[in-house]
Amino acid sequence: MILVLGAAAAVVLLVIAGIVVFAAGEDSAGGSPTAGAAVRGYLEALARGDAAAALSFSDATVPDRALLTDDILKKQIEKYPITDIRILSDIGNTVHVVAEFGGKKSDQKMTLPQPAEGDGWKLESAAMTVDFGKNELTSDTMLPFVTVFGHPVPKTGKAYAFPGWLDLGSSNPNFDVKPVNEEPPSLEQIWRMSDVAGVHFDVSTAGVEAVRNALKVMFDKCAESKQLAPPDCPQDTGSRADLVDGTAQWTAPTDYADISTGFLDSATGIASFDGEVEFTVSVQTTSGQPDHGQIGEYVYGDVDLTQAPPTIKLEN
Repeated sequence: MILVLGAAAAVVLLVIAGIVVFAAGEDSAGGSPTAGAAVRGYLEALARGDAAAALSFSDATVPDRALLTDDILKKQIEKYPITDIRILSDIGNTVHVVAEFGGKKSDQKMTLPQPAEGDGWKLESAAMTVDFGKNELTSDTMLPFVTVFGHPVPKTGKAYAFPGWLDLGSSNPNFDVKPVNEEPPSLEQIWRMSDVAGVHFDVSTAGVEAVRNALKVMFDKCAESKQLAPPDCPQDTGSRADLVDGTAQWTAPTDYADISTGFLDSATGIASFDGEVEFTVSVQTTSGQPDHGQIGEYVYGDVDLTQAPPTIKLEN
């Protein structure tokens, strides 16, 4: 009797186990039993950094999955952890859910698409469309320099990522790139699965140094002239009438630390620059005696930082 009962119990347990395993398979492959279960499952997959599991909660096609990896998702979650996920109500296709993103509470009623008969519940999309506003917020000139987690933004101006922090950068060392606004994700963002990414450009420290180097190349060339006031160059001996043109021996500036950049046009990548530099000169006078001295020059103009090296437009 004991042996028979034990065997029967084992069969029941195996059947139950089979049902459990089958149900779990249905949940991951065919959808969730309720809309609330789909929402919770998706958020929990994000929270543990499981990209494949998160993507399984939608059948929508994603044009580019370069950013939809475990490594990138885990970086997003490290920045803004997802915690305290609670389903407050789950009625039909409407789910009332609350969660915290980086410690900030979010509260949202989400509606999911009604599944076909026999199918489980899934989200409309598991990846967020990030629109960089091509030709509106970000120009064709500057968009190619913007990166997300080190990946270039697609030429369409739209990237696809999981909801959360986006690590923006620049493939051009002359620019620093950062978001106009950086906030934790929200449940509304996850429900809509779309975001507009405003990008702010600054001249980087490397960019300032590149401007100084470009000016050095220009002024070294200017120093080769023998004229008192070389054309397209900043140095000039002034109005002295006793200096003989064609006898100037110029030495180019060696210190460019005072050169700084100003306004950057974020549509063209052209910035203004200005600062003081010092030339030295030795020149013959009409009396036959040489004269020499230092000539400080205030220089300014525009520089195109999209070019390598940057191109200088000097204003005189």
